[in-house]
Order: sequence, then C-alpha cells, then structure tokens
Amino acid sequence: MRKFICIFISCVLFALTLCTTVSAQEANIVDYQNYLGVICNADGEIVETIPMPRITYVDSVVELSANLESGYTFTTYQYKPTGGFNIGFKCIDDNGNVVTTRNCRVKMAIYNSASVGGTRTLVESQTFSTNEEDNDLYYDGWVEIYTDSISSSKPYYNGVFTNMSSKKLTIRIGVSCNGI
Repeated sequence: MRKFICIFISCVLFALTLCTTVSAQEANIVDYQNYLGVICNADGEIVETIPMPRITYVDSVVELSANLESGYTFTTYQYKPTGGFNIGFKCIDDNGNVVTTRNCRVKMAIYNSASVGGTRTLVESQTFSTNEEDNDLYYDGWVEIYTDSISSSKPYYNGVFTNMSSKKLTIRIGVSCNGI
C-alpha cells in the first residue's frame, strides 16, 4: 500500500509539473493573427508590432524611421481576400489636420504568396511623394495601389510601406480588401 501511495504522489507531482510547464510556455506565445503588421529596420529585424484586429478595412498612423540604405518598412498582416486588395496612405486625418510627414517619399508594394509566411511574389509597386498635391488621389483623398486579380494559387496578400526618405516618416496608412 505504501508503494502505491508513493507512485500515486509521484504521478500527481509529475502532472502538476507538466501543467505548470505547459502554462508557462503558452504565456510566451504571441498570437500574430491579431496583429495588423510589423515595423522592420533596414536589416529586416522586427522593431515594433502593431496590434489591431484582423478586419477588412484598417486605418492607422505609424512612424517609419529613416535609414540611408532603404528605410524602415511596415508590413501588413497577410490577408486572404475574395476580391480586390488595396493599400494606401492619406495626408490628413478626418478633421483635416496634416498627419503624414511632408516632403518624403514612400514606396508601397503588394505581394502575394501560396501560404501565410510563404515565399512572396511582387504584384504591384509604386513610389509616391507624401505631399498630397503631387499625387492623383483616389476615394476621399487616399493615394492607393491595388490589385483586383486575386490568384487562386497564391491567395494570401499583404502590403509593404517603405520609407525612402532620409528623415523619419509619420504616415496614415490604409489597408482594404474584399473579404478575408
């Protein structure tokens, strides 16, 4: 009987240790599917993550530091649209206040891939001035690039914004897609 009690206590202690270890590991897991995107430096190292719910339309202000080589980038979450996919920026906020840094250049690019985190293929890319008057504006003053040709073999799309200037860029970005 004594041997049985020792084995039982050992099993209980082992189970408690196992549960504690699993709980500690789960606390360190980051749920990236609820992040809009990440800001990376020119070396590709993640500098900041931007938490935001996965929705079909996003409007947020981000800061991208300057770099002499290629600038910091903001990369969006990989969406699986059923229709078109757009990324863009706007120079002012909803109250008419300037929020995007003037006299800078930003490169916007759309990529697609066969899987989340898979090898990306460039779909569309353009570089723009951050001065509103230098651009052809789309709906409600947005400067956008888009694709409406959604690939069935590479259905995951994301956008990348790169600061091409020698000074820090604050920019109001937008992401829009039909379905996710």
